[in-house]
Amino acid sequence: MSFYLQCPPDVTIQCSESLTDLDKWGKAWVWKDYVKLPAPAPKTVIYNTNACGIGFITRTWEVEDPHWNVHRCSQTITVAAGLAFTSADITWPGYYQIEDCNPLVDPRNLPYGYDYPRFNRVQCSQPMYSYKDTKYTISQGCMKILREWKVIDWCQFVPNAKPVVGLWTYTQVIKLVVN
Repeated sequence: MSFYLQCPPDVTIQCSESLTDLDKWGKAWVWKDYVKLPAPAPKTVIYNTNACGIGFITRTWEVEDPHWNVHRCSQTITVAAGLAFTSADITWPGYYQIEDCNPLVDPRNLPYGYDYPRFNRVQCSQPMYSYKDTKYTISQGCMKILREWKVIDWCQFVPNAKPVVGLWTYTQVIKLVVN
């Protein structure tokens, strides 16, 4: 009697791929007397991926033959970085004018589109933002706030690296006018 456990080949995929069905990168088969039969589900599936989704996944199958010999094989799915997060993936808040004596200019109080940066694509990335306001008095009852936004992608940003990678800045103008 012949018996053989065949694993799918190792593959490399992009981190943007869905990992809900690993069988789309192959299934294991048992060859018993030259007849191909589906192998049972993997005995172990080990995910070694970081917070950015990059790393590898190892699936290991075990099957016992009729003579109580255990056959093992594994597949490694390498999850590689895909397209990097870029400035094109950021929608910055727009310029805004407020006609009020004592306006609430915290981003939580501003309308959608003027409040926070939005991220168009976050797969394989970890975008984060912060801001700092600088206020300028133009005249009595008139002020401008320059809100300096910073966005970093923690999956690419390295503090103090030269050149800087994974950091983008934008200045939003908020004009306060009192009539």
